[in-house]
Amino acid sequence: MPVFSNLDDVDAHRRYVNWIDANPNGFVLNRKGPQDMVLHTASCGHFKPYNSANQTNNLKACSLDRMKLEHWAEVEGVDKLQLCNDCM
Repeated sequence: MPVFSNLDDVDAHRRYVNWIDANPNGFVLNRKGPQDMVLHTASCGHFKPYNSANQTNNLKACSLDRMKLEHWAEVEGVDKLQLCNDCM
């Protein structure tokens, strides 16, 4: 499961954009804070246009398997995962 963050990788934004373009039916967890994660579809309009902001200032975890992302969030200590209202 790829995880993209500027804190770990200066090329994270480009790699993240490539992943969501290649996996439009996938899912993305957007971490806004320690207990604040939102689950989106990879094709969600919240992430476009790509050049409006660096998308990986907030950590993004991606997977084709929604259950894997939900489990990852649980392991990370998130009690309740928020779902994007626009795309779920």
